[in-house]
Amino acid sequence: MFDKLFIEPYREERRIRLGRSKFIDIFFYSGVYDYHWLRIFINFPVGFLIAILLYKFAWYQINFAEFDKIAEQILKWSLILACSITFAISPLFRCAIICVLFGALGKNGQNLLTVIVFNSLSSGPVENIVRNFQVSTDMITCHIKQKEDMMTQRVVMATGPIESFMAKQFGQFYNNNIK
Repeated sequence: MFDKLFIEPYREERRIRLGRSKFIDIFFYSGVYDYHWLRIFINFPVGFLIAILLYKFAWYQINFAEFDKIAEQILKWSLILACSITFAISPLFRCAIICVLFGALGKNGQNLLTVIVFNSLSSGPVENIVRNFQVSTDMITCHIKQKEDMMTQRVVMATGPIESFMAKQFGQFYNNNIK
């Protein structure tokens, strides 16, 4: 019986060749489908506990069998057993239930899960949004600076001939009066 729990022939050869202990191989290097019976043996009680907690805090509110005490108990235990068996067998279901638990820990049901999701998103799209906003603001300020320079050049070009004419005419008048 214990051979089926702790020994998988294809993992055993690799473990011995790499010089890993059984504990290290099971808990750190094996995949979700390796040591299948051991994972079922470990995950069933964990899934059972999680299913009872989920039923106590959430599922009992939507109990469709409250008209009869026996039907209520049948529904309750069938939900708990189905959830715990599925938790023991399916790694995808384990992940989903753990995400549901993280989501249920916050005040509004999503605080911790929101932090985890935002943290993983901040390294990707959020940084791109911030970078794009920075590029856009740089382009706008550059455009405003160019417009300012163009307006200054227009004023200089428009007043340049008048200034030279005034300097020529009034400069001669000023120079003639000084002499």
